[in-house]
Amino acid sequence: MASVDEVIYRSDTNEVKVNVESMSAKDYEEKYRENLYCAFTGCEAKMSYVYDSKLNRGYFRNWRHEQHSADCDYFTANVKSKSGSYKEGEVFGILTKKQKYASLDRAFDLLSMTEEEKNERRKEEKNQKKRKLSILVRSLIQK
Repeated sequence: MASVDEVIYRSDTNEVKVNVESMSAKDYEEKYRENLYCAFTGCEAKMSYVYDSKLNRGYFRNWRHEQHSADCDYFTANVKSKSGSYKEGEVFGILTKKQKYASLDRAFDLLSMTEEEKNERRKEEKNQKKRKLSILVRSLIQK
């Protein structure tokens, strides 16, 4: 699923599709705020525009506490479990190049490892977590 690149702007008199590339933060604040809706047929989810200055690009996302209709491509369900709640369905986010390359490197490493190497890596990670926790506990006790 791709990110939301197009939304519908609704005013009292008309309805127009708006592309993320044609939007600016100033335009959003002055004209479009609270009048953007999901462009998927049958979905009435209110949308907002967000500009990410680090990535130098904008994107559309759900308005706070808005939910897409169950038929919409962008629908996600909040699922509660013992460990908290999480979104079920496809959720997308924006990653930096560094994050993308690190993720690809980890995936390639895992594909090229044998099961024994994977188990060894899991043991090492578990031991590192235990060491970090014990260091943290010692530092809290000393205070």
